[in-house]
Amino acid sequence: MHSTRFSRTYLSIIVLFCFPILLAAQKLKIQEVRVSNSNATGTLSGTLTTVQNARKMRAEGILAILLPGSGPTDRHGNSGPYPMRTLDLVAAECHAQGISTLQFDKRGIGASTYEGTEAEMTYSDLVQDILQWSPWTQGFSRIFIIGHSEGGQMALTLAAKHPEFPVHGLILLAAPAEPAADILWRQLQRQMDPTSEYGRRAKSALDSLQDGLLLEGAVPMALQSLFRPSVQPYLVDWFKDDPIHHLKLCEERLPVYFFYGGKDIQVELTEDVRQELASRDAHPSVQLELIPSMTHPLKADVLGQRMATYTNGDLPLDPEFAQKLSAALQALKDLAHGAQ
Repeated sequence: MHSTRFSRTYLSIIVLFCFPILLAAQKLKIQEVRVSNSNATGTLSGTLTTVQNARKMRAEGILAILLPGSGPTDRHGNSGPYPMRTLDLVAAECHAQGISTLQFDKRGIGASTYEGTEAEMTYSDLVQDILQWSPWTQGFSRIFIIGHSEGGQMALTLAAKHPEFPVHGLILLAAPAEPAADILWRQLQRQMDPTSEYGRRAKSALDSLQDGLLLEGAVPMALQSLFRPSVQPYLVDWFKDDPIHHLKLCEERLPVYFFYGGKDIQVELTEDVRQELASRDAHPSVQLELIPSMTHPLKADVLGQRMATYTNGDLPLDPEFAQKLSAALQALKDLAHGAQ
């Protein structure tokens, strides 16, 4: 964790570089900037990419805020030693349609600092951090939020619980639409026999945390990475979050797009979730897309190389997903133009 103290709250912006680029048959200029937003627990750092037209005006007046997935995932969508660039590729799709983007590192990740400990951080804290970027939405006529994995779940939480934050469209990529504890249990069953000692202890731990109880006694070394004492408060808070409940609380006219991959081994589209999202009782403006060949990093599965999309940063977005993401962005733009 980085630790940096600040004596006052401030906003800063540094222009790093700008360059002309031909996108979507238009001459656009992308202005790359770095923003810092101090709050009580440290500094959040990100990149604001403003797409401009030849007259140096914002091409669309639309901003997409990109939310990274769980764990140590940074603003680019990289996690661990391999640069997957997932969010950079999604941002490029936005830029091609004249949509500006804001990408940022979560507290304690990348260039963002955090003064507290892991045990003091919760899921709700990270949702609150998104609100800190509100000043940078000023001047844009429409705000879209694009969240990947846990970032998609946070987008739903934000839209449901914080109507004061301007949101005009959600695009949720491989986002949990059921309790996170259920998803983790499915993942664990692929790695261990659920009837084994470790399997039974893992299920018991998930059940206790889902009930809001911290674990008693020592956590076995084999389960430390998931259930270590310092991460348990985060898990308790995260497990309380109900994505479908939050979806129902969202404004009925808010467009919500869900994208899932048929080759995703982390967050799969179960039949129960499919039926729930297809039901107009959940939300009248939901669009659901299943991309058969797409993996969790939003790239096409490589036959015989199960982990290739997690380790090869040169792979592009799944072509079918890229096409349907572009269509979703265009549809949101059309709605935005109709509302003006």
